[in-house]
Amino acid sequence: MPALDEFLDNPLDQGLPSGALFLDYDNDGDQDLLLQVSYGHTRLLRNRLSEVGTVEFVDTGAQSRLYPYTISQAAIALDVNRDGLLDVLVGNSINPFLPDYDETTRFNIFDLPKPEYEGDRRMFNIMHRTWHDADNGGENRLFLNRRGVFEEVDNTSWGLTGSRWTIAIGAADLDDDGWTDLYLANDFGPDQLYLNRQGESFEEIRGNLVGELGRDTYKGMNASIADIDGNGHPDIYVSNVHHILQPEGSLLWLNDGTLGTRGADAMDDKAVAFNALNEHRFGWGAAVGDLDRDGRIDILQANGMVDDSYDDQYDGCPDFWFWNDKIALTPPDVHGYADRWADLRGRCIFPDELDRVYLNVGDSFVDVAADVGWDEGHNSRGIALADFDNDGDLDVLVTHQFDPASLYRNDGPPKSWIGLEFIGNSTTCNKDAVGTRVRLEFPDAPGMPVQYREVSSANGFSAQGDKRLLFGLGSYFGTVSVDVRWCGTEHERLDELTINRYHRLTQ
Repeated sequence: MPALDEFLDNPLDQGLPSGALFLDYDNDGDQDLLLQVSYGHTRLLRNRLSEVGTVEFVDTGAQSRLYPYTISQAAIALDVNRDGLLDVLVGNSINPFLPDYDETTRFNIFDLPKPEYEGDRRMFNIMHRTWHDADNGGENRLFLNRRGVFEEVDNTSWGLTGSRWTIAIGAADLDDDGWTDLYLANDFGPDQLYLNRQGESFEEIRGNLVGELGRDTYKGMNASIADIDGNGHPDIYVSNVHHILQPEGSLLWLNDGTLGTRGADAMDDKAVAFNALNEHRFGWGAAVGDLDRDGRIDILQANGMVDDSYDDQYDGCPDFWFWNDKIALTPPDVHGYADRWADLRGRCIFPDELDRVYLNVGDSFVDVAADVGWDEGHNSRGIALADFDNDGDLDVLVTHQFDPASLYRNDGPPKSWIGLEFIGNSTTCNKDAVGTRVRLEFPDAPGMPVQYREVSSANGFSAQGDKRLLFGLGSYFGTVSVDVRWCGTEHERLDELTINRYHRLTQ
């Protein structure tokens, strides 16, 4: 791709691409590309397919004003103010700017500042300052779409203050008020849930006790949102680490539907009760979807930290966790400096772990990974669900730290299904229809559970799945009805949709 040639060949000046997000930011019917970048500027590439008839990406550069200097692995598109245009939230993990210099100094791992005096170590003050409440990460950056030119908001006035180590971002209407809310999964400290207040600001929701919403001390690595328990309200699955020194495990926030009135008390962590703790694993990305088409949302979990396949130096692979233990016990002025850490090269941290396939059986999850062919260890990272072969089931793409991506075809037993693609009108609802909520009903079988979905631009860590919504219907063979709430605004009901096919629904 010509727009990326200079970018990919020059990490010293341009930074490293660290994530990708497809979105139709200009509502012209084709998918543009946002690149998250570490040690460089976020890039927005406009797709000119609708103008010239072929896929052609043009770097908008600083013209779009969506061009922050970042160290980012997370970004999400959402219509914050319901003006029919997709806005963008870019998350930062490490602080992109070194904190101890009098003048603003970018942190670029390829070009550290030279020492200015004997013992000058300011360029190494980049690590988390605590293991449970780190607030020295980078600020997240929210950009409102002003018809192709983006305007960055003031975080203080919008209620998005703080500088946690944000690794993943989830977005959905969590309190059922028609406005898209945010969940930030943060490394080395508590996650953050923000309720959208009528497109004018956000309000952070936190519990009062340790372990409640916004009071966890975990290492949030992933944020996947879906209606896990089938009560019509979006729940949140957060990946985490469960090993010696960090026996924390995943979070599963179940939403009882009273978030707007009861606040944090509406969300209860049920990871242990539902057998979704991901114990004895180093968790990364996850994905949520109905894998076996029984009408329930399942969870895929990527695991495994790092091996020595990139920098093999020793016989075997010495365990870095021994050194990590010693570093973890030091005060912040020691472990906060990168030059005080042991050399990781040639060493392993919980490598080659088994990924999980958690099937939802109603009141718990059962890991069937070995039964469906996931019986080899990996150092996996992101998981995307998409029906690649358009046969009505969700296939899986998994990325790995040092290995090529793996693509798995879903060949489960035949069951009924229906798929829905939504296209907004570009005025009250963005063309991608991100933020559209769907209620699926079964007029020919009133006793069947109602299913709920919401269109999202991304849903997990470093991955983007199919924007089409796929519903498993089990052994049902009648027609279905859907109630659509387009981008939190107008309702539309569609009856007698035929099953076992995809439908394109245009507002």
